[in-house]
Amino acid sequence: MESWFWFEFIIMAGFLGVIPAMIADKKGHSFILWWFFGFALFIVALPAAILLKADPKIIEKREIQSGDSKKCPQCAELVKREAAKCRFCGSDFSQPRTTNTTMKPCPSCRRPIPRNLTSCTFCRADLRAT
Repeated sequence: MESWFWFEFIIMAGFLGVIPAMIADKKGHSFILWWFFGFALFIVALPAAILLKADPKIIEKREIQSGDSKKCPQCAELVKREAAKCRFCGSDFSQPRTTNTTMKPCPSCRRPIPRNLTSCTFCRADLRAT
C-alpha cells in the first residue's frame, strides 16, 4: 500500500513539472531544465516560471524559423510574413530593393549610390563626368 503512494506521488510530480516547463518554454527557456525544476520543487518552480522574463532573441528566432514572421530589411523589426509594409518604419516590401549591381560608389565620398543619379545624394558631387 505504501509503495503505491510513492508511485502515484512521482507520477503526479512528473505531470505537475510540465506546467512550469511549458511556461518557461513559451518565454524562450529550456523545457527540460524547467521540467526537472518543476518535478523536484513545483511549489517554487511555478512562481519562478511565471515571474521569469522572456528572452526576446530566442522568441524572435523561433518566430522567424516557424515562418510566421520576417525581419524588416530597413529597421530590423519583426513583422508578419504577409505584411506588405513595415508597421515600424513604413518600408514597402512589395517594391524590389536596389541591389549592389545597380549601385556604385561616389567618387567623392565613396558611399554607395544608384548608378542612374547625376549627383550624389550625400555629398552633392556632380557625377555626369564619371
